[in-house]
Amino acid sequence: MRWVREEFDAFLVLDYEPWQTLLQRKDPGAYTQAEQEAHRLLEAGFEQELREELARNQLDPQDSDARAQLGRTVMRRIRYRALAPLTHSRLEAAALQSEAAGMENVPV
Repeated sequence: MRWVREEFDAFLVLDYEPWQTLLQRKDPGAYTQAEQEAHRLLEAGFEQELREELARNQLDPQDSDARAQLGRTVMRRIRYRALAPLTHSRLEAAALQSEAAGMENVPV
């Protein structure tokens, strides 16, 4: 169950375009800041994290196939760290709003 929750969370944060559109519309400034943070983190730490991931998997750092495959994983992990707080704060705000209204389904 934990795996499903984590996978859904990553899907919502990184892949579900209607959710991204909603976040952009509801708080364009926060969305822009999150995207900028993702770019900053990628520029600052992508290569180091990729090298660490290659070493952890005992792969040659010069292997272009391994770099491409693990590079996607590392990029998603870094983007998730930058973008997840926006999704989580939006969902938390919706839950609090729902509780305050005494309702179960309040629009996000």
